[in-house]
Amino acid sequence: MDIQETIKKELCKAKVSRYVISQMTGIEQASLCRFVAGEQALSLENAEKLLRFFGYTLAKIKGMPKIPTPRKPGRPRKNELQNKK
Repeated sequence: MDIQETIKKELCKAKVSRYVISQMTGIEQASLCRFVAGEQALSLENAEKLLRFFGYTLAKIKGMPKIPTPRKPGRPRKNELQNKK
């Protein structure tokens, strides 16, 4: 089951209204309704908010490749200078 399916399942079985979830997460109620109806996907930010609301956490999966972090603009690294010569 993927993340969006998990969130949709939790929204459907929630014991509080979507209005309450909206107020507690800061996500528009209309966005929640469109998501459950399959008319709209969730942004990553809203998915994270809902996962936290329902008690889930995102965890790093062992064995997954690391995603390189972008470098800040500035001086080039030594090996970048050597490759340009």
